[in-house]
Amino acid sequence: MAISNYGELKTAVANWLDRADLTSRIPEFIAMAETSIHYGVETGVASSEPLRIRGMETSSDITITTGTGSLPTGFLQARRVYLDGSPVRQLEFISPLEFWKRRGSSEAGKPAGYTFEGDSLLTLPTTDTSYTVKLLYYKAFTALSGDSDTNWLFTNAPAVYLNMTLYEAWSFIGDEAKAIGFLGRAAGVINSLNSADKMDRFSGSPMRAVAEFAP
Repeated sequence: MAISNYGELKTAVANWLDRADLTSRIPEFIAMAETSIHYGVETGVASSEPLRIRGMETSSDITITTGTGSLPTGFLQARRVYLDGSPVRQLEFISPLEFWKRRGSSEAGKPAGYTFEGDSLLTLPTTDTSYTVKLLYYKAFTALSGDSDTNWLFTNAPAVYLNMTLYEAWSFIGDEAKAIGFLGRAAGVINSLNSADKMDRFSGSPMRAVAEFAP
């Protein structure tokens, strides 16, 4: 059967499991599968990369006040962080440990570096006024809830949802062999999507060296 939305996914999972006693648990398995898709899985026996593709990319404006701004809902990983001005000023990522070493001795001014802490984006130096930072990032797909809910994966790779959900279901049942088998299937598609996305980013003209960015 086709799997193009949440309702069809629940039906497909029920068909594959063929376990009437687990029907009410299927939404839980799907919610767990969404977490595994976004953050990856490492069992010690098999693993799956976190899904990171263009279909998950979005942008957001973050208001920075006294060097702190809130990350958007669904934030998974940054692609680019910059101040939109003339010229555009790309910010340098700084590890949290190094960030706090530098921040204590810096004077307030325009952001030049950043780090993440909890649900916040912190900038260095502490800002002397409010700034708008542009963030291009990978966003988690909105959690499924209504039967008609859909997203990029349903359109392009529904096997990811099906196989990862069945991995969570068979893990719950306690059949490790079946669970690992479905994890392997999900991982195969996820890894292929990640690889294809990386290849697309460098397709066309050959790569070449460019001058170092100067803010």
